[in-house]
Parts: sequence; C-alpha cells; structure tokens
Amino acid sequence: MSTQCIARHAKLKWRCRRGMLELDLLLQGFLEHAYDTLAAQGKAAFQELLSYPDQDLYEYLMARALPTDKDVADVVNCIRNTPHA
Repeated sequence: MSTQCIARHAKLKWRCRRGMLELDLLLQGFLEHAYDTLAAQGKAAFQELLSYPDQDLYEYLMARALPTDKDVADVVNCIRNTPHA
C-alpha cells in the first residue's frame, strides 16, 4: 500500500470515530473489512455518509430510516450487511 493510500485510510479511520460507540464499531468495522471492495462510486458515497450528523447515521444504520441519496443508501445497506461491522 502506498504512503498516500495509508494516509487516506488513516483519515477515513479518524472520520469513522463518532460520538457513539455503536457508530464507531459499525463504521470502523466496515472500513476495515469491506471498504476496499467498494467501487469508486461506493467509496465516494461512504465518504459522504461520514459527513452526516451522528443521529442521522444512527437512524440509517439501525434501519429506522434510509438516506434519500441512492448511492449513500446502498452503502448504508452494505454496512448493515457486513458481518464484521
């Protein structure tokens, strides 16, 4: 892995740290176990998802709501279905 890729991954890992332990575990687990399998569009959607407020993320990841953006909704479903997340 290049230095640039390592730095990008470290920034994403930091952005996965949230105000709720549940979100930390889900997001960091997904980053470690499934993020690299996403296509470029999915990776961009994951990064967009990380800009959402914690309460919205919690609602999405607990299947209480879905984002209106289809690509972000697809990533949310992927996170929910990742066994290690």
